[in-house]
Amino acid sequence: MVTKRGDMYIYKGKIEVVQAKTTDKQNGKVFGRFVDIRTGEPIQYGSVLLVGTKTGTTINKKGEFEIETTGEVTLRFSSVGHTEMDKSFSISSRQEIEVLVHLGTTIIHEKKEKTTANTH
Repeated sequence: MVTKRGDMYIYKGKIEVVQAKTTDKQNGKVFGRFVDIRTGEPIQYGSVLLVGTKTGTTINKKGEFEIETTGEVTLRFSSVGHTEMDKSFSISSRQEIEVLVHLGTTIIHEKKEKTTANTH
């Protein structure tokens, strides 16, 4: 979704749960990848933070991440040049949730002034 405010175009991001499944692994996990909402291209080197803690992880050059956690948690997804987003999850042990994080951006279009030359 794009919103125009004056000379700014705001591209609102979204977070999609691709799938949730039970596994034989002991810990719960959220994993997935970051993409730019406008281009669909992977976002490189962002971060995922477990809100209220110092626990987090980074995104690789393909836009992929994974973080182990369980319980009622909120994850913060961010990358330089993009709008950060929070999403809450309820994750049990032995559960994996795959997400696709579409991070938004704000683009400012500068007004171009018309110049003319005097021929006097």
